Amino acid sequence: MSEPMPPAVAPEEAVAFTVERVRIDEADDQCLISGADDEEEPAGYFILECDGAGATIEVLGDALSQRDGVRAIEIGAHHLAVAFDPRSPIGRQMRELRIASREPIGPAVAVRLAAAFGPRLRLVP
Repeated sequence: MSEPMPPAVAPEEAVAFTVERVRIDEADDQCLISGADDEEEPAGYFILECDGAGATIEVLGDALSQRDGVRAIEIGAHHLAVAFDPRSPIGRQMRELRIASREPIGPAVAVRLAAAFGPRLRLVP
């Protein structure tokens, strides 16, 4: 007789955290957008890497990393919210990532995200 299957584990609805600031570093056609709490540890919580081929997202370490897989992204003066495709590696773990920034998020971040995500990006006040 076979063992009963364990119940499916639903992904977390949203993972949320606060960073001191959302930092942007650009060099050689590559852009890194990350959560930063100090200069020594500039990218501890999430990294969005935008290049000519699109975006790569890494959340809470490289164990949750994927090429795009984003349904929608929202940016405001002090927050980013990313909704993931539930079939993507990160989307199987969490439906949404919400990042609050104590410092205002600069316009350069919105420009780079618009280039990477096009109509999936929504700007909010």
